[in-house]
Amino acid sequence: MNKKQIFFNWLKLRLSNEALLWLEAKSTLLSQQPKDNDVFIAFSAAIRYSGKSALVLSPEEEAEAQTILPLWSPRGWSLDEISRVYLLLSLNSQNKKAFSTILDKLFQSADMRECATLIKAISILPHPEVHYQRAREATRTNMKNVFEALTHYNPYPAEHFNEDSWNQMILKGLFIESPLYPIIGLDRRANKNLMMMLLDYARERWAASRSISPELWRGVTPTANEDQLESLNKAIHTTDSFEQKGVALSLYAAKNKEVKGLLKPFPQLIKSIESGNLTWERLITSAKG
Repeated sequence: MNKKQIFFNWLKLRLSNEALLWLEAKSTLLSQQPKDNDVFIAFSAAIRYSGKSALVLSPEEEAEAQTILPLWSPRGWSLDEISRVYLLLSLNSQNKKAFSTILDKLFQSADMRECATLIKAISILPHPEVHYQRAREATRTNMKNVFEALTHYNPYPAEHFNEDSWNQMILKGLFIESPLYPIIGLDRRANKNLMMMLLDYARERWAASRSISPELWRGVTPTANEDQLESLNKAIHTTDSFEQKGVALSLYAAKNKEVKGLLKPFPQLIKSIESGNLTWERLITSAKG
């Protein structure tokens, strides 16, 4: 089953007959030789028929999502976003340049919500490689919803970004206080340059007597060795319980034995991690709650 059909099946269980008939009619129109204005109007109007309700998938539907693209997840998507991307998947994409041109025009005219939808879909739309600069722009924005459209549950950065772009994205996430745990490939893409950048940032925060995001340490420990023991030891002995739990999670996953050994004096934290009570998602969402 192709991705367009999967999207329609999800919508069929959640939208009214009127909305489905409208979507099918617009899909047919866009699959032929639509004018640019046909695309813009359909993309913009979809929300009036679908509404903004969150998309909540069943376990079976979540498994279907993995057939669209490994590691991709529509977690956090809404019905208008699914409807809009369904319509875009109706376009003829055989001509890469023509397809990219119409998407560029959509980006230029999109409001913030529409822009976030396009960014969310960037990895599952045809020819994802041509949208690299759009993705990079999303990591530079101060609009948190657009930044998170690219970084949360979206495999595009992990699959397409070079090391420098990846590292800058992680730092930007810390600067704007965006959770890092939903970033796909966060541990796999860890690298020594990122580690050094994060340690420098941590030292700046310490010097200014400011708190440090517990997720910062997740980017440090995968490549840390004996040279970073002093900084990591200072981090795990913080009096900030929230940060300490993040350092503990990072140390627990460390590959270097000496780095991992810094966690030994904290058996309660080890127990919480091994029992599943302390995870990145639980830690970060508990702070928000």
